[in-house]
Amino acid sequence: MPDRRTFDTIEAALEAFNLPSDNLAAVRDHLSEREYEQRCYIVSSGQYIGLKEAGSLKTVYINRGFIDYRDGENDWTRILLPSNKIRDGGYTQGKGYQREAQACPNCGSRMPLSGVCDLC
Repeated sequence: MPDRRTFDTIEAALEAFNLPSDNLAAVRDHLSEREYEQRCYIVSSGQYIGLKEAGSLKTVYINRGFIDYRDGENDWTRILLPSNKIRDGGYTQGKGYQREAQACPNCGSRMPLSGVCDLC
């Protein structure tokens, strides 16, 4: 299996990637805000387009429903595109809200989320 398909222009990669039409305009808007190298790639799984900012090692990942890019040295930013499975219920982003276990007021051990200490 080839490692990835490379393209000489971003437009050629976008055409091969076959984004939903309402996402294509949003991707082009994002790409117009910064300068990117034209040479880019689509990974062998077909999950995303990878491209680099001009004169930088920062990579931008264009997925079918979102764009991930570095905004600063180590800060990642995600832009949700108009048509994506994250909002439409196909899959979720992250693990959602998780409650923190509380300490038992009597013995100090961590209680289960039911709020009833197993040790007391």
